[in-house]
Amino acid sequence: MKRVSAKQVGALVVALVPLVIYLLTLQNGLTPGELQGGDPITHQYAQATLRFANAPGYPIFTMLGWLWFQFSALLSPLLNPIERLTLYSTLYAIPSLVLLYYIVLKVTADGRRQTTDAELPSVVHHPPSTVIFAVLGTLFFAFTYFWWYYSVSSENYSSGTLNTLLIIALALRWQERREAPFGERALLWLCFACGLSLAHLLTVALAVPAVIAFVVGQQPDYLRRPKLLLKIFIATALPLLSYAYIFWRGAEHPEWRGQGNWSSTWAWFVDFIRTQQGQAELTWSWDGVPWEMLRVITNELTVFLFVAGCVGLCLLPRWRAVLFVGIVAVYAPELYVDRYGNWFQTIIALYPLFLLGTAVLTKRIYVLFTEYRTVILLKGVLVAVWLLLVVNRLLLNYPTDNLRDRPTATGLGRGWALLADEPASRAHIVGTYAEDLALDYLTQIWGARRDVQTLKAADIKAHVDAPLYVSREAMPLVQKSLPSGVYLSSHGLRLVALTTHPVGVLPSSSQPLKLPLAHGLELLGFETRRVSGQLDLALYWRAAQSIDVDMAISLRPMRGERRLLQDDQPLQIDSAHPVGGFYPMTRWSAGEVVRDDYALPLEAANEADRVHVVLYRATSSGFENLAECDVPLR
Repeated sequence: MKRVSAKQVGALVVALVPLVIYLLTLQNGLTPGELQGGDPITHQYAQATLRFANAPGYPIFTMLGWLWFQFSALLSPLLNPIERLTLYSTLYAIPSLVLLYYIVLKVTADGRRQTTDAELPSVVHHPPSTVIFAVLGTLFFAFTYFWWYYSVSSENYSSGTLNTLLIIALALRWQERREAPFGERALLWLCFACGLSLAHLLTVALAVPAVIAFVVGQQPDYLRRPKLLLKIFIATALPLLSYAYIFWRGAEHPEWRGQGNWSSTWAWFVDFIRTQQGQAELTWSWDGVPWEMLRVITNELTVFLFVAGCVGLCLLPRWRAVLFVGIVAVYAPELYVDRYGNWFQTIIALYPLFLLGTAVLTKRIYVLFTEYRTVILLKGVLVAVWLLLVVNRLLLNYPTDNLRDRPTATGLGRGWALLADEPASRAHIVGTYAEDLALDYLTQIWGARRDVQTLKAADIKAHVDAPLYVSREAMPLVQKSLPSGVYLSSHGLRLVALTTHPVGVLPSSSQPLKLPLAHGLELLGFETRRVSGQLDLALYWRAAQSIDVDMAISLRPMRGERRLLQDDQPLQIDSAHPVGGFYPMTRWSAGEVVRDDYALPLEAANEADRVHVVLYRATSSGFENLAECDVPLR
């Protein structure tokens, strides 16, 4: 059996330890604010429905995300759709960490100072000390705030970092093999990785100038080889073909294009990929040192690692220093220009470079003392310092990066409440803005009741003949604009059903009562069901004739002759009109049956044996009871 090397064990550690932590902190819910907009929710809709994300659309990331979402349906018994979508970020994060680990090993393979890249060792042996430093440095990055957060939520930053690290790894690979027969192949793969940035996170493309200097500086004869230059162009441009997907989806779904007027799909497409929204966030003026940004960076990396990283990068052999320092030199100005926007998408990709520099400096210090007896003590100190830094990041960032079971993740609650009322097949629901967002997510992404659609209040008239509902929260907003000839009835605790014809029969699921009350009103029957920790008590009223008095309703749970209490007060549920207060009895037609739902606290419902119903009206001197009856619960 082949012996497992220390390097391979280290790779398993940097893959499995963060993976376990990320799975334990994986986002599994959405806050109301997250539902309202932003890049993460845009990415989720794009990956679930195969639409394009925000400009420039991130075609490769989105198409692969859609494939992942389809395949991950196999994980549905274990993960909800939000977890499946956010796990897509984790799938990029773990390879990024493994790749960073191997790059650290490569750049720390020999701690002696090489004056030229030609002195780099051709055969590399990694002693346990080098592996330990590489593991700890990688784990430190794994638990930095920004990286951790965007590895367990829906964003493309972890994939952008993977793209950056892939460019670096291929550049180092090319450097090792540029004289070999496979040097050209390594170069073309490097060019392909650079081209990926143009079809993905565009800030990654900022690394390309440093890559060009790194390659051309060592192989200037490439510029005199037209056939090779053509191959380089093709390899770099190949990922750009993925933008055909953006054009195709934009042509197929003009409603996805957003606000604006375009003469053609091509005009929209050109305007879209120009990323005007992202450019609008850039600030080109100078307004002083961004102290707050520096504070965040140094707090995250610690001042020690920030300084050590800068020093370590300068200690690399010349052309490797050109590559790494060149990338930092181009990324740094972008941070400043984007300081009021998404600057953290750039710093996430820079953190690994600072960690690489710190690892180089750590190894250099260790090598300098190898000839002294204190080397064992020094090694122990260095390992202890790195270990403390890793544990510190883990404990410090866990509360803010733990996106699982957040108390504030209530964004889908309103949608679930509407669906709990079991709307009819192919129903349209008019809700509030927050309800529409939640319901759209549940039907389009979660896959709950795909037949149900949200509807704007202005479109009620066009759909009044279909199963149509208005939420109780939205009723005050649309009540006055409802078309004439529409009849209302409760459909659970949250929905009001709209029909063009009055209902005239008692549903078979109810228990009949047929109690005549007052002014031609009858309590025809009732039914109960438990939902969301409450008892839904549905009363079915019938207008035996036109009713000329608007009566209010009061429900009082009873146990024998005793009124039940809530918060030391008699429990009583009042409504000025049936159907949540929105359907006065004087609007009812003769023979009309109206369902009227009330929510009773489950604890009181379990104790009560009946509900005493009082119909009353307000008078100049107070209230007048017009009728009373009992609804049995046992």
